[in-house]
Amino acid sequence: MTPAEFAKYLNQQPPKVKEAVVKGLRSAAMRGVGVVVEEIDKAEPYPAVNTGKLRQSVRAEPTPIGAAIVVDAPHAAPINNGTRPFFPPLEPLIEWAVRKFGVSESEARSIAFNVARQISEEGIEPRHFFEKAMARMDAIIQEEVGRELGELK
Repeated sequence: MTPAEFAKYLNQQPPKVKEAVVKGLRSAAMRGVGVVVEEIDKAEPYPAVNTGKLRQSVRAEPTPIGAAIVVDAPHAAPINNGTRPFFPPLEPLIEWAVRKFGVSESEARSIAFNVARQISEEGIEPRHFFEKAMARMDAIIQEEVGRELGELK
């Protein structure tokens, strides 16, 4: 069912049912934020965590028929989907190397250049953290919407 088809179906329901479903979907989205963050933290081949900006960019946004889970850090899509080979900017990699290894800036520059060269040859492997999180959401949606509908009497 597409979002448009769902909206049409939902608008045909009694107002109490529609309100309960929307409330359940919004509650599920709030829980889903935590699920996405968990998947970021356990992404393979290694966690997609450096400064925390990716985790901090995950949020639930209400919509007329529920909510959307948004991950809008600039690097979210390349980390989730992977990339083709490209030569990345060195400055973020230098900052990463200083934080990760506690080395001097000149040592970090060397590490950063080697990482950039590897990315330019191989690209970035996808982590698919968002897809893994969404695969876990069916049960959460059923639980939250079911709870709200169950409270209707």
